[in-house]
Amino acid sequence: MSAAGQRRPVVSVIIPAFNAERVLGLQLDSLADQDGAPAYEVLVVDNNSTDGTAALVRDRTPAFPVPLRLIRAAEHQGPGYARNVGVARARADLLLFADADDVVSRWWVRNGVQAFESSDLWSGGAVLMTDEQMAQDLTGIRAALGDVDEWTGVEPGDLTNAFPVVMGCDFGMTRAAYERVGGFDVSLGTVYEDNDLGVRAQLAGLTVDSAPTVRIAYRGKWDVRLRARLARRSARSHALVAARYGLRSRSHLPSPWRELPRAVGSATLMVLGRKTPDWAGAWIRANTAVGHAVGRLQTRLPGAVEPASVGVGLDAGPEMEETRA
Repeated sequence: MSAAGQRRPVVSVIIPAFNAERVLGLQLDSLADQDGAPAYEVLVVDNNSTDGTAALVRDRTPAFPVPLRLIRAAEHQGPGYARNVGVARARADLLLFADADDVVSRWWVRNGVQAFESSDLWSGGAVLMTDEQMAQDLTGIRAALGDVDEWTGVEPGDLTNAFPVVMGCDFGMTRAAYERVGGFDVSLGTVYEDNDLGVRAQLAGLTVDSAPTVRIAYRGKWDVRLRARLARRSARSHALVAARYGLRSRSHLPSPWRELPRAVGSATLMVLGRKTPDWAGAWIRANTAVGHAVGRLQTRLPGAVEPASVGVGLDAGPEMEETRA
């Protein structure tokens, strides 16, 4: 059916995807199996994948129960850019965001739309899953999620927190609010771009509310090296964002100049047998401090930090679209 012949969706679901062939099928299964949802569409935004991500979407498009659209976003790398491009091509004014490697609840779209009745920007409820749980089929994953038909409403955001958490894998935003904030900052790459959106939203007068029953099964990052690397990069980006918007004094992260010696001291006590070993925790803590320190130093060096690039991709035209159901 052509776009002109389709009923305009109430909500657009936007999924940034990079080399997601192995996991995207499950997420599409979950989005094809929604109860009580109004008219919606699903946009998979392929961010320079080199595997079969695009082919998977093409294969699923003809039989998918709602419009499934494949969008190309190749100019910049990172989920922020992919989401901006997705928003530009979305047909609805209510925007839901999910990741390619998670699984949404059976009532995710319905509950997300309900959340918009009292909030222009909300973050959902993620349930951390093990690798074994996520290796099951959709029915098994939803059973592990504890997926039930419930709606507990929206909890108002905390304006005293200068760094509200936006879960890029599970949040909703009206188009008007998205445009008011300016979209995602592409300069941050693949980490912290979601929390940066929350910071700028709050500075623009919005609150980041919580909708815990807009629930997903979140694929946990269990590899310690990966978690440490993400912690380091996230802390660096936190420092950059805090400096850009004059929020350093309100940062929730401890001073890296004090935290690094504490991490070393904690590791020393573990070596001496005077503290219960938690090498993973110590390594992540040290990497967080290092990333925070690097970010703080970079903000003091002229030209060391790439300037913000907010909204890149929001002008994406129809040439970015490959298929439309």
